[in-house]
Amino acid sequence: LARLCIVVGASNVKLAVFNSIGQQVVVRNLTGFSSGKFAFDLSSQAAGVYYLRVEADGKSIMKKVTLQ
Repeated sequence: LARLCIVVGASNVKLAVFNSIGQQVVVRNLTGFSSGKFAFDLSSQAAGVYYLRVEADGKSIMKKVTLQ
């Protein structure tokens, strides 16, 4: 099971997942989200390298994720 836990402190969070050639394969807009952790299940994606971008409060962070 490929799960990723992220800690955020905003009520509106956008999560996007991109494959290794830059195509957006998943996007989730989480509105009304209370501060804290949430888990995101990536097990529906094929093995490979992905980039996860989380946007909240006008800031963004991108992380590389490898699924095997």
